[in-house]
Amino acid sequence: MPTAKVPKRAGRRLAGHATGSRSRREISASELPSELSMTDRAYAELEEMIVTLRLEPGTVLSEAVLAKRLKIGRTPIREALQRLSRDGLVNILPRRGILVSEINLHSQLRLLRGAAGA
Repeated sequence: MPTAKVPKRAGRRLAGHATGSRSRREISASELPSELSMTDRAYAELEEMIVTLRLEPGTVLSEAVLAKRLKIGRTPIREALQRLSRDGLVNILPRRGILVSEINLHSQLRLLRGAAGA
């Protein structure tokens, strides 16, 4: 019977390879929703800190410091900062840093109206 074990293992290995086994860096579908909610949480908390002036205009932000302060990983922080940049709340300056933008009431109202209609 020892010969039966070798083909069985080889067959399993081949089957796993044939179906495209995942590498360690891939994310499973069950992990995806929690990652999205962390990004949403980071976005909401950072947005609140900016509009309530706890992060004043002109403040230089660091992903690492924000991740530690909010107890959220750097990837959700980075994604939230990208969204905040699109919304005009921060300016991302390559190789320089991330700055909190001056708050423009007209653009904020336009952003809120757009979010309410979505």
